Amino acid sequence: MQSPADRSRRRPPPRPHPGRPLRLAAGAAGNPLYLTELFAALARSGGIAVAPSHIAQLAAGSVLDSVPGVFADLSSLLARDPARRGILFDRPQVVPAASRLLAERGLADRVSIVAGDFFEAVPPADIYVMSKILHDWDDKSCRRLLTSIATAARPGARLVVLEHVVPEGDQPHMSKMLDLTMLVMTGGKERTAAEFEELFASAGFRLDQIVQTPTPLPVLEATFTET
Repeated sequence: MQSPADRSRRRPPPRPHPGRPLRLAAGAAGNPLYLTELFAALARSGGIAVAPSHIAQLAAGSVLDSVPGVFADLSSLLARDPARRGILFDRPQVVPAASRLLAERGLADRVSIVAGDFFEAVPPADIYVMSKILHDWDDKSCRRLLTSIATAARPGARLVVLEHVVPEGDQPHMSKMLDLTMLVMTGGKERTAAEFEELFASAGFRLDQIVQTPTPLPVLEATFTET
């Protein structure tokens, strides 16, 4: 009979969900092969295609990507803008896999890999990109995450968030169904524009605009104001 550890080593990575932080199955966090395959699947899944073109319109500066599912977008952005540098921030267990993929794409000298927990501390950067992270968490946890970013951010730093925005009123909308799903699965929630504005403000970020995209996910832009 196979032990749980043997089954974990043989288990294939879950189907990649671009930008979605995964809560790893028991035993997976200590399995380097599993994490390598998982990171590679996420990084090659294509991310959210609108992110590179949108970020390219912002001021020059370093871009911090905190989710491997957006890694494809970070690669694309750096390829089109040789002056930019990137920071890939993730769990310590996936750093080896990230290093190999950066080398494969010729970006090892332009992307710094930093291991850590975004609830505790993140590196300084000019632009922070988060795709479908905040909806995984309740408001208290999101404030903790955003405060962690604010602690590291320079004045004027930008926050680029890709999330569903729940429309006001009673009309049907996909985000309202997802809101119930997130509540049951993770204790998180989808948010209205007003709720995002209040959430960002609680950590010192001003919501500047919400840009609609060809995908179901709009881009929320915010600026760190220190107030």
